[in-house]
Amino acid sequence: MVKSSIFLFFLVFILSFCNNILANEILVIQSKENRIFLQLWEGIKENSSTPVEQRLLPENPAEKKFLLNKINSYSWKVIIVLGEDALLWIKDSLQKDIPVVFGGVSDPERLTFGDNICGISITYSPSVVFGIFKEIFPELKNIGMIYNPQRSKNIFEQAKKDATLWDINLIGYAADSAFGLAKGLGELSGKINAFWMILDPVVAN
Repeated sequence: MVKSSIFLFFLVFILSFCNNILANEILVIQSKENRIFLQLWEGIKENSSTPVEQRLLPENPAEKKFLLNKINSYSWKVIIVLGEDALLWIKDSLQKDIPVVFGGVSDPERLTFGDNICGISITYSPSVVFGIFKEIFPELKNIGMIYNPQRSKNIFEQAKKDATLWDINLIGYAADSAFGLAKGLGELSGKINAFWMILDPVVAN
């Protein structure tokens, strides 16, 4: 909920500088339907004085092409993308320098995109997380972390470095499927005193 609030504040700040762009609508593209994206969508509607259109990213290639044609044929004021799948799709497909604001993306620093794209990560800095752990449990030593190597490897590597600054032993397990997640939980059982669940498509779902 805190991250949702941060993103909405960031979004309202960005939209306050968009008044001179020649367009009259905002397009919101969601990667999929879930509770977090629904909260963000409701917040966008409440905070926008401009008409907002919402679309769910289609799975069908033909429907994706139809949506892309609509996007590229209209001068949107800003495009808001919620989730990594929508961000990856729009950054590689958009033919105009329309401002794009993203939210709900884990570790966006690993991605490359143009100057027209900006947003906020859904993941806290590892050092901040460890500081919170230590404030609540000062004697904490071993923390477990399951991560998706395709999307969260950078977070894990940075977390390993930051953990030493807090006298914490971070034990990681790479999982790229629900089966791997279940296996990882079994592997970590009995070895850790706490578990840090990061938000990525494997771990959070």
